[in-house]
Amino acid sequence: VSTLEAVFLLFLNAKDYNNTILKAINLSDDTDTVGAITEGLLGIYYGIDSTRESWKKQLKRYNYRVSLCDKFNKLINHYNY
Repeated sequence: VSTLEAVFLLFLNAKDYNNTILKAINLSDDTDTVGAITEGLLGIYYGIDSTRESWKKQLKRYNYRVSLCDKFNKLINHYNY
């Protein structure tokens, strides 16, 4: 419950993606979980283009992950008439 409270507080007070992620991972206690859930919500809301390029480049297999998301998006749009 405390994790979700922290995530929603961060998300509802977010002014942008990058600074909110930094706030999430700088919280005490369960920062990896708070950061991951916050990132998921912010990613949906702001989109991948709002993420710092330097952060994206550090992700392992970034291009592969993007191609999987693109395929998934095409699949969803195909059945979404």
